[in-house]
Amino acid sequence: MNVIKMEGRMGNQMFQYALYCALNMSGRPTVIDDVYVRSKGVTAREIFHLKYKTANPAIRWISRSKSELVKKIRRIFRQDYEEKSENFIPGVLDMRSSCLKGFWQSEKYFADPKVQEKLRKDFDCHQECLSGEAFRRYYEQIVAVPSVSVHFRRTDYFEGKNEEIYTGICTDDYYREAIRRVREACPAAVFFLFSDDKEYIRELAADDPAFVPVDDPGLRDIDEFFLMRYCRHHILANSSFSWWAAWLDDREETMVLAPDEWERGRDKTDIYTDRMIRIPSGERN
Repeated sequence: MNVIKMEGRMGNQMFQYALYCALNMSGRPTVIDDVYVRSKGVTAREIFHLKYKTANPAIRWISRSKSELVKKIRRIFRQDYEEKSENFIPGVLDMRSSCLKGFWQSEKYFADPKVQEKLRKDFDCHQECLSGEAFRRYYEQIVAVPSVSVHFRRTDYFEGKNEEIYTGICTDDYYREAIRRVREACPAAVFFLFSDDKEYIRELAADDPAFVPVDDPGLRDIDEFFLMRYCRHHILANSSFSWWAAWLDDREETMVLAPDEWERGRDKTDIYTDRMIRIPSGERN
């Protein structure tokens, strides 16, 4: 039996759950060890009401213990496998008795149409979002126009090591070029701005009615996620949050624009799907 160690925030957990589904649906029994993310707060399991098999206490202890004796036992009976590449690793889908640690950020892990169908169902918008007053107000605007989600990931990307990895990619030039390309294809486009920095998007939208900041204290992160998903086209930040919102939108006419670099100095070619239009992401250091 495989054990997937669930770590990171919602978008990362969605990738880990996707690998869990792919392995189980291909006949490779797998469970999830989600103790760490549960200790940090709300999990994707709670957000999406997911049903998955969790590792029992004994398996969790064996898979996480730092004891040299336990490590030796793991080496004998179970293969510890930590993601060694930012890109797709085909052998992972053949694992049968491994402790898998990583983020697995590629659609290639769940390329099977049956797995994708399950994921779109499991990650579908649920009634508690649809019934929210603030959600309904924005939703009605979004579905009434040629809407475009534009995601700006800012606050935590300017902290510590994150600043070295993520900033300087989704520059003003990137967003201007992405918006220009959308307008070229859809002149009547209305751009709905999503961000963890509300003051920033309010300033961006101050004098242009074609830009609408999604800014309401009644909206939770998951509400904004689904509002992004319901837009007709998508301009991504280098973030799994907007990656998944766009991926869940499987309409053929949908445009998805993404920065051509995802993380500084790292090859993440396989995070891009075939339909993504890659836009130069700004100045290189």
